Amino acid sequence: MSLPVPGNVVGSVRALLDVVLKNCTQLMRSQVVSWMNAVGLVLTALPDTYWSSLNTKVEEVIRSIQPSVQPFQLFNFSGSQSVFAEQHCSYVLALTHAIWHHAGIGQLSQLPQFLRETLKPVDCE
Repeated sequence: MSLPVPGNVVGSVRALLDVVLKNCTQLMRSQVVSWMNAVGLVLTALPDTYWSSLNTKVEEVIRSIQPSVQPFQLFNFSGSQSVFAEQHCSYVLALTHAIWHHAGIGQLSQLPQFLRETLKPVDCE
């Protein structure tokens, strides 16, 4: 992560997100939230260019949602985890929440632009 290239080229941030998103079956169920918080702390300590991987992951999830699906069931992390019916969407939402929770004001101030320029056009498609 300390290479002098942009964050999206390094690819290690994508792997950092995948620690929780793809390896959730290998982590202890009681420690998944702790892992998400750890990833959030690491990612918020990195420069802002590394956030593009998180934004890309959120955009992929939003694009993959079918219009006929109930969003409250789809994004219910604690409900789906308690009955062993994890959804990828709920894990991305929980991970994004953990990362935004640890973000500083400079990082959070970029969210309205991301919502306006990236996610709002997805809704119109």
